[in-house]
Amino acid sequence: NPEQEYAYQFLLDNELKVADPYAEKVLDPMNDSYISTVVYPGLKAYPTGKTTGIVSVMQGNQATYAWKNTANFKRPEKNKLVIYELLIRDFTEGHSYASTLQKLDYLVTLGINAIELMPVNEFEGNLSWGYNPSFYFAPDKYYGSKTALQNFIDECHGRGIAVILDMVFNHSFGQSPMVQMYF
Repeated sequence: NPEQEYAYQFLLDNELKVADPYAEKVLDPMNDSYISTVVYPGLKAYPTGKTTGIVSVMQGNQATYAWKNTANFKRPEKNKLVIYELLIRDFTEGHSYASTLQKLDYLVTLGINAIELMPVNEFEGNLSWGYNPSFYFAPDKYYGSKTALQNFIDECHGRGIAVILDMVFNHSFGQSPMVQMYF
């Protein structure tokens, strides 16, 4: 059913179970229980009793985000960027894209025209700065859904703010499938 989310893993050499390194969403049995339903409503349940470790999630027919601010947004010139580096986790008490949206007007009054989001892809634990990535293409659920991230970027663009994603590829740790397979 392309409308349904499916959880899966790869079994390598009949002994190592890993999630898909290219997954856009994963389920983490250790950390997902700390994610509020307010921040991430409708999170698929971990398949307890069926496997161990991190599990990939895929859905064939994902909803397409309807961008509102594509025509009116003009990216600031590189030599005129005024960048605010932002860690979603610490910026608001709600530690989410949605709670950070409420502060965008404040950021505009500071005179910024770009927000550099400290890493927002899945990383080890929930309380990191994100410089220990494990899944490069999966937005970390602790901050909200992929749609919430897209909405955050869209609202920033609506206020003339560019969004820069800080990413680190060479600091992966133990839960990364690449580390598990090749370290």
